[in-house]
Amino acid sequence: YESIADLTLCFGLLPNAKITVIGVGWFLGVVFLFYMLFPFFVFLIESKKRAWISFLAALIVHYLCCIYFFDIEHVGPAFNGRTNIVYCAVYFLAGGLIYRYRERLERYAERYGMLLVLLLVMCMGAYFATSASVVTMLPMFSLMLIYSLSEKRRVLNNPITRFIADISMEIYLCHMVIYRV
Repeated sequence: YESIADLTLCFGLLPNAKITVIGVGWFLGVVFLFYMLFPFFVFLIESKKRAWISFLAALIVHYLCCIYFFDIEHVGPAFNGRTNIVYCAVYFLAGGLIYRYRERLERYAERYGMLLVLLLVMCMGAYFATSASVVTMLPMFSLMLIYSLSEKRRVLNNPITRFIADISMEIYLCHMVIYRV
């Protein structure tokens, strides 16, 4: 199964991928699988109703992965669920929902910016005080995205982030090589 996964670059669908042929298989598996599934992702968020149904289905699958599939019988030791794109689909679909409601959320972010920051700090506190579960990570991730929608936020719109945005493709293409070195 490893050679088939190596040839198709679909490591991200394997529940406990320990790819030995390619050193950063966990990264390549998620990236290549995401690009193969992106047209389907766009189809899932085409309408608001379909996006909500897909998000709820992803939450159910995420929960089922946690309580049934990610136990000692199905995965090996030192398993990390975040290397599986099916487990992480809830985050992609949350981003898709935020994209669907971006105009309304941008108005809220500009109007209630300080409340968003307060909620974000509370979610970060809950994340660091408890475990890295979807209950703490999904609200934190979503609030960060919503906060970044506002044009008035000088924290995110500054010369440093503009410079990084200009070279983001280069960073994207070489960061795993730098990581391995």
